[in-house]
Order: sequence, then structure tokens, then C-alpha cells
Amino acid sequence: MSDVCPKRSTLWVIAAVIFVIACGLRLPASEESFWVDELHTAWTVNDSFANVTTRSAFGHQQPFYFQWLWGWKQLVGSSEIAMRLSSVLAVAVACSCVFIAVAKFHRSLVGGIAAGLVLAVESNSIFFGTELRPYAAVIFASAIACGFASRLWSMSPADGRRSLQWVGLGVAIGVAGLCQITSLGVLGWLVVAVLVRWGCADWHATLRLSKWDLPFVAAFAVVALSLVASGGLEVWNERKMWASFASATSLKQVLHLWPWTYLVVVPFLVWTAGFLWQRFVRQQSSGGWQSREPVTLMFALVAIAVVSALCFWGVAYFEFAALWHRRYLVASLPLLAWFFGAAIAEASKAFSIERNTAVQSVTAGTLMVLLLGLLMQSQGTAARLSRGEWLVHRGENWRDAIAHVNNVASNGSVVFLDPGLIEQSMLREPHQRFEHGEYLRYVVDGPYAIRDDLAVEIVSNQPLHGILAIAPEVVLSRRPARKLQKQLGSAFQVHSFGGVSVATAKP
Repeated sequence: MSDVCPKRSTLWVIAAVIFVIACGLRLPASEESFWVDELHTAWTVNDSFANVTTRSAFGHQQPFYFQWLWGWKQLVGSSEIAMRLSSVLAVAVACSCVFIAVAKFHRSLVGGIAAGLVLAVESNSIFFGTELRPYAAVIFASAIACGFASRLWSMSPADGRRSLQWVGLGVAIGVAGLCQITSLGVLGWLVVAVLVRWGCADWHATLRLSKWDLPFVAAFAVVALSLVASGGLEVWNERKMWASFASATSLKQVLHLWPWTYLVVVPFLVWTAGFLWQRFVRQQSSGGWQSREPVTLMFALVAIAVVSALCFWGVAYFEFAALWHRRYLVASLPLLAWFFGAAIAEASKAFSIERNTAVQSVTAGTLMVLLLGLLMQSQGTAARLSRGEWLVHRGENWRDAIAHVNNVASNGSVVFLDPGLIEQSMLREPHQRFEHGEYLRYVVDGPYAIRDDLAVEIVSNQPLHGILAIAPEVVLSRRPARKLQKQLGSAFQVHSFGGVSVATAKP
């Protein structure tokens, strides 16, 4: 709150509180049935460790996250909440780390609290923090990378290039890249920003290579190897398949990627008001209430979030690769949270009277509560909390759907499986070899297994009229119940399990 760095004991207590809040917002929804992509994760770690790399490649995923998750499963078990706890804890720790880093760098306790809490309550952070996929680990690595970048921001080029913080930045970015390769499209800009910051002081020292750069080279090599292990070349050759859900059609899509209004625009206006108040009303230079380093860093971070979003949009729009989905840009969330908290911290200093810590506390606290309330209201989080609802609801109840199939299917029946995966399109092209049938049926081979006596036939992702000639008894599909009923006709009775439907032939 003041220009004095908060005490370590205070930081740890508040970090623990933010951690508990973040966990509390995510744990209730973690009991929900796995949805189809999470089922791939659960299936990948379902058997021996030796199968993890191969199975992760079936889903075009890098193996590192799944190898780690296999070990986690051995410790905590395979239930939904136990497995998702890995993601809950990763994001909760990220919230606490962002709080500590912002509070120390900007010397503002309330600014740090604002950064930690906004990452805790933001709906996308909640979604990925309750999902059994690599994205929570990316958020955690991104938060750590931001912390290292803030330490490097205040160093001279010579000292920074020879510091453990430089090594730590490379390791954190490398871990994020091992979990999800697209995170490098966001966090790679952190390295550029730090180098530009140093270059403004001494370009010669900034560009001088040393042994401390080896972790970056090693991280790049390991990430490249993990990409090869995941079948990266195959993904590139078949990249048009992903256009159905990750294509860009209008620049307006960028506006809907994140809640820019309450994470960026309003905090920026608050900071601008503080700057103008300090400069023209109190007639003091900006250096009197804020150093250049905190302000340049907070604007560098938000610039990275904006630039990376535009780059990903451009790559998808010009059909170079279908990458337009917020899951690929999830590393931006800690950067936006940092800007949110930093703007509040710096504005509260501007509005305070003679560095009065009490006034700074009240000013920053008021701004934080107001902006967090606006964000939660705009995303519907406040309304769901008031109604006692889960903050995340994916709605694919594969657990009960497969249990229903096991109950109603007669011995030896054939279950026609329509898992709703884009790879099903390859089944329609006989000339195109497709060897991953095991991958397409993982929804019935993972934690919600179909009966052993039932045969499974996978159908292509097209209208299901063609299978009627075979007179199927059971169809298990990811299509909405109404659509499935229309395609199969009145000869079938369809039961809905959220986003999963089961059609059974009428006697």
C-alpha cells in the first residue's frame, strides 16, 4: 500500500487466504463427470506409465503433463475430484504467486490482493482451473514466469544475464511449452520485453551471450523433442481438421477473447485518472509517486497479452494454422491479472495524500472491490454464487450415460459410438489411413468403461441415417438429444445426459 514492501509474514498469511478462496471456488464443480477431452486425459493415464506417451500422442498432446499426472494419480486416486485437484491446486498456487509478486514489485498490499483475487474469480481461470487438461499447469508456469520477469526488470543487463532469475525465467517458459506448445506464443514475448528493457540501458551487455543462456537453449530443445513425441508433424499436416472450432473469421472475435473491459480498459482508465490527478491537480511529476519500472512492466505485460491475441488471430484468419481458441492463449491470464492489480496499486498512490498509508489502503481497497464486483457481475459469477450454483458446468455426463448403456444393452449387443471428435471425419475417406481407432473409442475404455460383452462400432461424424439399415440397438452420441432423435426417427427412444445422449431401439 505504501512505498514500503509488505512484511513477509503478512504476505504469507494473505497468500494462504487467497489460495483457500481460489480452491473454494473450484472444488465444488470438480465432482462433475469428465467431459470428452478430460476423458482422453483420464484414459491416457489409466494404465501403465509406458503407455502414457503413446496415448497422449493419439490426442496430439505433448507427453510431459500426462507423465506427471500419471504419478499424481498413483498418489491421490482416480476419482474426478482427486484428479482435477491437480488443476485446482495449480491455479490456486498461481493466484498466491501473482499476489506476492505484485505486492512486492509494486509495494502495494492491496494491489497484490487485487491481482491474486482477479485470477481467482475470473471465469476462464475457474474453468481451466477445474479441468483435467494441461492448461492449469500453463497458468501456474505463466505466473512463475511473470514473477521472474519482474525481478529481472529491475536489474542491469550485466547482472540480469548472470542471475538465477534469468535461468528461472527460461525454465518456467520451458515448462509451459512442455505442457502446451502454444503457450510459447505468449510467454516468449516476456523474454523479448526483458531484453528490450535492458537494451534501453546497455545493448552491448544485453546481447552478450554467456553460459547462463544455456537453460533457454536446453528448454527449447526439450520442448522441440516433446513436440515430435506428440506427433507435431502429423498435426501440422492435418491442421485443417481443427478449423471447425479454432478458426478466425472477424477481428471482433478478439474483443470477446477475454473480458478486456474490466481486466484492461477500466483499470487503465483508473490509472490514467490517477496519473492526471497527480500531474495536473497536485502538480507533481510522475516520478514522485511511481517509478518508471513498475509502470513500464505493467504496460509491457498487457501489451504482450494484446499482441499475442492479435498474432494468434492473424495466424488463424490467414489459415496458416487453426489456433484461435482461448485455451491456446491461457498463459495470458496471469499477465492480465498483474495489470489489473498494478493499475490499482499505482492509482491508489496517486490519489493518496502525502503518502498516507491509510488513505492508500482505503483508496486501493475501494477500487479493488468495485472492479472485482463489476467483473464478477459481467461474467455471471456473482449471480451463480448467490444462487449457490457451480461456477463451472460442462454438462457432459458420460458417467451416467455409459452406466445407462450398461443397464439397458442386451448381451452381445453392438453399441454405435459417436464421440463427437473431429478425427471421426477421417473414417469417411477410405483412401486415408487412420490407425487411431483406440483413441476414438477411449470414452468407453477409460474411467467409465462399457461392459466387456458389448461390441463397439465407431461411426463417422456425419448424419446417422446410414446406420439405420444395420438396425442398431444402442447409439451413444455426443449430439444433443433432440438432434439425435430427429436423425434416428421414432423407432428409437433417446435419453439425455446433458451433452451426451443414449438412443435405444424400441421393442
